[in-house]
Amino acid sequence: MKSKLWCSPGQLLMLMLAGWINRHQQAVIAYQKEEINVLREMLGGKRLRFTDEQRRRLALKARALSACTLKDLGPLVTPDTLSRWIRKYAGAKYDGSAQRRPGRPPKPQHIRDLVKEECLDRVIPLGEVHLRELIREYIAHYHAERPHQGLGGTFIQAAGDNGANGPLVRRERLGGLLNYYYREAA
Repeated sequence: MKSKLWCSPGQLLMLMLAGWINRHQQAVIAYQKEEINVLREMLGGKRLRFTDEQRRRLALKARALSACTLKDLGPLVTPDTLSRWIRKYAGAKYDGSAQRRPGRPPKPQHIRDLVKEECLDRVIPLGEVHLRELIREYIAHYHAERPHQGLGGTFIQAAGDNGANGPLVRRERLGGLLNYYYREAA
């Protein structure tokens, strides 16, 4: 029994279009190869000097091609050089080593502004030791004694000294600027 091969008119049209696109791409590639050869002849064996931006652009385009394809194209630089440029320029986009500094990264400016506003709006530090003590006291209050709206009115760290029936006690910090009320255990 013979099987009959056939395709619909739409499939035939798609096959013809794909063949035309392939022939067109091959013609463009052949022209660009010849253009590279003419440029090499004009240079007369002199070495080309590329800028960093040109190297980066070539590396990004070469990244999508295999070494065999690059050799076949006859590029202006060797595939090994392009591979080196890919590692250097295309990979540099993800390299954050130039921005890294030793130690903990600094807090964002808006966070620092909130601390200097809440804590230091009402106090004038009398030196570095005094400033550090003010900040230490404020951070202790902020973490253990201040309810946070974003946490549903709870504390970041529970103070652990809230008794159910004991007398109401006030804890002062920063000379009474920060107050925390709690019940002592009976």
